Amino acid sequence: MTEQQTKFLALIDGPAKESERRWDIPAPITIAQAILESGWGQSQLFLQANNPFGMKTLQHRRDGEPYCEFDTRECVNGEWEVIRAQFLRFGSLTDAFNKHGSMFWSERYGPVIDACKTISTPYTLEQLRTIALAIQHCGYSTDPNYSDKILQLIQQIQAAPEPQNT
Repeated sequence: MTEQQTKFLALIDGPAKESERRWDIPAPITIAQAILESGWGQSQLFLQANNPFGMKTLQHRRDGEPYCEFDTRECVNGEWEVIRAQFLRFGSLTDAFNKHGSMFWSERYGPVIDACKTISTPYTLEQLRTIALAIQHCGYSTDPNYSDKILQLIQQIQAAPEPQNT
């Protein structure tokens, strides 16, 4: 792992663990999503809007909700397209992790919570795979390989030394 990756992992480790305590979404899933969606903390969305998860806002829900616009790649009907989308802007990383965790308690993500309720620590890779698949099937990402990418990152992180919070 590069120094920059190690620093990003250390930055998000605490908020991910706090999110797990509060919202019951396993920290390895949350960490992998933040890494994937933010490009290890290098995306402009993360750097400018404290949004490590690529969380979008809907036009009809923008009333007073801070947002920003960026181009993003989406898989539509099996083809990758670049579209302009509105993304949530957060005042802090803590706010972003809180919104991410609470989002899974909406009706849309019911299967994710159901999957989380069936597991306990220490998590197995198969348990985390079940959750990643539920997240993908609930429409979190248009990438047809999203759950595989999440699992690959979890395996990479598990092979790395424990981050030191600085």
